[in-house]
Formats: sequence, C-alpha cells, structure tokens
Amino acid sequence: ARKLPSKLFKYRAVDTRLRDIIEKNRLYFAKASSFNDAFDGVANLDANNSLEELFSFYREVAPPGTSDHEVLWRARKTLEDPGQWKRIIEGSVAKELDLSGFCCLTCGWDNVHQWTYYGDGHRGVALGFDIRRHPSFFALPLKIDYIPERPNINVVRETGKALKAVLQTKSDLL
Repeated sequence: ARKLPSKLFKYRAVDTRLRDIIEKNRLYFAKASSFNDAFDGVANLDANNSLEELFSFYREVAPPGTSDHEVLWRARKTLEDPGQWKRIIEGSVAKELDLSGFCCLTCGWDNVHQWTYYGDGHRGVALGFDIRRHPSFFALPLKIDYIPERPNINVVRETGKALKAVLQTKSDLL
C-alpha cells in the first residue's frame, strides 16, 4: 500500500480563487474540459476490437432484457465503422470526466516548475493542507505519473486501466 504524505500543497496566484480558499474554505474543482494542458484527461484510445470483445462489452452495458440477438447486431454494426466507434468512446470518456471536478495538489512546496506555472511566476503562494485533519475530504488522492507520450488504451480490453491512463498521467515535457 502506498503511504500518503501528511501534507498536500496548492500553488496559487494571489487572486480571487486564493481568497476563496482562505476566506471561505473553498477549493475550486475544475471540469476536465477546462484543463490547461491538452495532455490532461486524454489518452490514445484504441478502437480495434474483435466481434467477441464487442459482444461481451455490449452485453455488460446493455439494459436488462436486451436479447443476445440485439447485442450481436450492435457489435456487428460497430465493426462496420471503427472510426465512429472511436468517436463514441472519446465522447463518452469526455462526458464522464466532466461529471466530476478535479482539484490538483502536490506533495511538495518547492517545485520550481510549479512555482513558475501555478504560483504566478514565483509571486504567488503554496498553501499546505494537512490531510490527516480532513481524511474524508482527502480520501482519494490520485498520484500523477509524468510520461513523455499519451498512453494507448483499448477501453474494451483494459477498462480498469482506462481511468488511470486518462486521469493519472501528465506530460513530462515542459
């Protein structure tokens, strides 16, 4: 099990969002569609699936009472236009991500790149949050992996990895 740090930090410019944090105890949670890095919240989604994979996928997500014949028809239709299938997957992932809000924090207060970008060119602040004092609020911190390329994911084959690939990766290119 991964050990969580005792504090997480938020770099901020001195602005209205900083005042909201300090005066109103309110953190901003952004929609994925508003992320400032085109690499955030996306992966290279592979839509190449076999008829069997698509049948199993559609069977799992089909409403109760859907016949195997209907599921097979949908799987076959999907194979006829893989480009459309990829657009459907990308749209679904984007829609699901925008149902949640994201607040980005870091383990350290001394990262030069984060001070430059998020701390208003070293003129802002780094607020520290003691996550032990508010365990329910910080119950699900996700560690971000910095990688040089977007991850490749086949959502049908790697459903469990899709969330990690989309939410927990950022570009390490500056």
